[in-house]
Amino acid sequence: MSVETTVQKSRRWFDTVSVALSGLCLIHCLLTPILVLILPFTVAINQIEESFHHWLLWGILPSSCIALTLGCLRHKDRAVLVLGVSGLFIVTLTAAYGHEYLSIYYEKFVTTIGSFFLISGHIRNYLLCRKCDCKE
Repeated sequence: MSVETTVQKSRRWFDTVSVALSGLCLIHCLLTPILVLILPFTVAINQIEESFHHWLLWGILPSSCIALTLGCLRHKDRAVLVLGVSGLFIVTLTAAYGHEYLSIYYEKFVTTIGSFFLISGHIRNYLLCRKCDCKE
């Protein structure tokens, strides 16, 4: 297997992992308000939720940085970089300071927006990388 094939597989894997983690974060943000209304143990959910965001970030940040960097080196599309960096910035800032400065609903809303940016960047990255791979 050539080095180029290994890089292509790695790039695809990191894009897939990043999209999955960002999607998990998005689903979590959309379902948590519903669970808070339904379930009586909302205090426990709030404690779990704060650490959940931080654990997701530990997965999202490195996998996104690697996937977007490898992809942008290949196809040189600035929109991927703008979407990805914007999404990472929003998600990271909200996870770090959202609990202190935003209500739970605004925090979810802002995190959802960041997730959409990030997922859009990864999908665009994946499609452009695939297009580059097909041309060779």
